[in-house]
Amino acid sequence: MFLQLKHKPKPAPIPFRIDGIADAQLTPEPDEAEVAAQALLESMSSRQKKCRYNFISRLRRRKKSATKGADYFRELAIKIRATQNAEANATLRYVVYVEKELGKNILSAAKNNERLGKLERGLYKRMDVVDREGGELKRRWQHALADVTVKMANITGND
Repeated sequence: MFLQLKHKPKPAPIPFRIDGIADAQLTPEPDEAEVAAQALLESMSSRQKKCRYNFISRLRRRKKSATKGADYFRELAIKIRATQNAEANATLRYVVYVEKELGKNILSAAKNNERLGKLERGLYKRMDVVDREGGELKRRWQHALADVTVKMANITGND
């Protein structure tokens, strides 16, 4: 007898939501309220780090010049990783925005085609980050790009 393997269905993706808010307006870039909230959080956390940072900087000044060079490159690597993580988060945010926009229906074909063109340009603009990150982000990006392309072809074919 043959052993039958049952494949488990893949779990559905979890929608992007903010706890306590039923239907938040999602924007492709952070809006003023988000930027202000982030600045507030950073200013609050910098007060706590100030004393510790001064102590660490005094200790680092005492080290030899060879270790200063190594510290510089370690700090540079940390900054590069942080920047790459921020780019990946911004790209994921844009992909989620595109997915939400594709769910909306606009009756005017001209407006819809223009809107889809902007979404497509935005997706292509973020292609380098998607290639670097890969994984789930790349899969969702490819799916969103395919949906935009198909919808644009359908609109052009109807005219």
